[in-house]
Amino acid sequence: MSALSQVAGYAIEGDIYCVDCAKDMTDEDEFEKYLGRELATSVTIEKTIEYVGEKNLNPGDVLMLNYPYWSGTHVLDMCLMAPVFYDDEIVLDLSEIEPLVAKPSMPDNVVPVREVAGEEVEQVIIGSCTNGGYEDILPSAKMLQDREINKKTEMIVAPGSKQASEILAREGWTAELMAAGVNFSEATCGACIGIGHVPASDSVSVRTFNRNFEGRSGIEDDSVFLASPEVAAAAALTGELVDPRDLAEELGDLDAPGMELPDQYDGSKADLIEPDEAVDDGLVKGPNIGDVPLKDPLGDEMAGPALLRMGNNITTDHIIPATQDILMYRSNIPKLSEFTLSRVDDTFAQRALDSDGGFLVAGENYGQGSSREHAALCPMYLGIEGVLAQSFARIHKANLFNFGLIPLTIDEADYERIEQGDDIEIVDDVAAAVDAGQEEFTVRVNDEWELTAHLDASERERRILSAGGKLSLTRRQYDEGGAAPADD
Repeated sequence: MSALSQVAGYAIEGDIYCVDCAKDMTDEDEFEKYLGRELATSVTIEKTIEYVGEKNLNPGDVLMLNYPYWSGTHVLDMCLMAPVFYDDEIVLDLSEIEPLVAKPSMPDNVVPVREVAGEEVEQVIIGSCTNGGYEDILPSAKMLQDREINKKTEMIVAPGSKQASEILAREGWTAELMAAGVNFSEATCGACIGIGHVPASDSVSVRTFNRNFEGRSGIEDDSVFLASPEVAAAAALTGELVDPRDLAEELGDLDAPGMELPDQYDGSKADLIEPDEAVDDGLVKGPNIGDVPLKDPLGDEMAGPALLRMGNNITTDHIIPATQDILMYRSNIPKLSEFTLSRVDDTFAQRALDSDGGFLVAGENYGQGSSREHAALCPMYLGIEGVLAQSFARIHKANLFNFGLIPLTIDEADYERIEQGDDIEIVDDVAAAVDAGQEEFTVRVNDEWELTAHLDASERERRILSAGGKLSLTRRQYDEGGAAPADD
């Protein structure tokens, strides 16, 4: 542990109605509301957090709900016998946490459920990779037990795994949900990316997913709210958005479902083939499945036009749409790349191919959304060398490194000056600078003016970038007779 400047005492008190409300605290404003603006915004100050409460909760789990604010923060679960004085004190009162929803069409458009109570709901879906575990679906099943969903609302449960489906079925909860009027879907991305269960036009869908970008559900004029399983179940029962606490008070016999894990998270493996049981270990590819393209190592020069200038909050759905007419090409990169950034500019892909290299320019939070590697892979295939943005979404930035695209941060004033079509040149010897750990790069625009761009990268990310991406690095290590390190 490195030297620390401050120590904060941290305690949890009170009770929470629905355990999934804790997940809603990943919203910045709500997080600051409950834990205090001063600590939430002190990300540059490394602190020790000593848990001094009496609740049998893991404080690390609570802090990790907002990991971007707490990276570099150490959590010590310590109850000290002697009186202790802290630089800061934080008390989290669980009874003050309100169920939240994310309104259309951004995951961070978060408000308490009570602010939108009464909004009619035509569809409810519980599940997907985000809230599809046994412990996520079970609370909604308990709420629906011996009840029926509203006649004007359809409800679908999409477990996140076959194991979750099997455990629910073996314990009888699948039958309970079906008796309430719920339909079951297979464990698949499905509705989350607009494949099946597409909502009707001019309707409201409440989903326990992690993304509600416009059009992601499979229809352009969608209206998708994101919610916890408890809020979703309450909406299915009433046909409208409602705080589950208010519904419990109205019904009088709706108990808080609580949190429960299965005795063992396991299931049948009859459909799995062990390696020694395989009939043929050859890799079979259909005509629509190609090889993953590899990028060459970084060179000393990097220059090209600003092929596309975009605004803030460009999502991975903007970069590579997730609709069903496009997803069939996920393993056919030449074809899939034709749709790159088509929701922003449908001429981009062809212009990128014709230009033989270039850059993307964006505002704040470039690449937010799902961890779709194709959002970096396809621009790389089209010849994009790097992205100049005011800031990057964390996961997409990692994917840019993984496919050999340099992510450079620029300030707002320089972003405003760059125009689409400008000639961009990185003045430095790029490969040497990346290898040497250089953080500031000089970028020349139209041979008329220069700006300073910043590369925030770990030693490992620089090694990957220099090699042309993670797969290129792995291939090189293999060709040299070695294997990729375990963490690669």
